[in-house]
Amino acid sequence: MNLTELSIEQFADLRDEVISTLNDRVSARQRQLLSETERLAGISWSESRKGGLKAPSPHQFKRRLTGALFHGPLGHGHKHNA
Repeated sequence: MNLTELSIEQFADLRDEVISTLNDRVSARQRQLLSETERLAGISWSESRKGGLKAPSPHQFKRRLTGALFHGPLGHGHKHNA
């Protein structure tokens, strides 16, 4: 594709197509993350009912999830109480 030969309308169409594709990919990834979050929350809760793992409070869960999403599972030097 030679971008120098595209008209303004063709650029606009290309932009719209790219935005649509990116939105689809972001939505799919968000669904994957939500599914994984729900799966992990269910494992934690079921284990705590068996007397194994303790279920984190909603605040702890959100903080850990946010940290993992933005900084990886262990964060960047932040202390995590596991």
